[in-house]
Amino acid sequence: MNQNTAEDLIVAGADAIGVGKELIPPDAIRLRKPDRIRELSHRFAGFVKAGRERLRAEASLVRITTTIERGLGPSIQDSHTACSRHVNLRG
Repeated sequence: MNQNTAEDLIVAGADAIGVGKELIPPDAIRLRKPDRIRELSHRFAGFVKAGRERLRAEASLVRITTTIERGLGPSIQDSHTACSRHVNLRG
């Protein structure tokens, strides 16, 4: 697990990710660099957030597509007709 795979793991279904030396490099501890550790932790948190947002967006797209395929949502023709009526009423 690293910065390149964190978001993809969340999108693939992971509820959480475990990070070790990618989050807290031994040299950052040895050289006492808390700012570096903080920066990396914020970066990983951002990847997790982005993965969860991507997952929600993909789930929404699946719901919309399924609704349209089942014929449960308005068709493009219905929307066009409604717009035409609206324009005609105002016109």
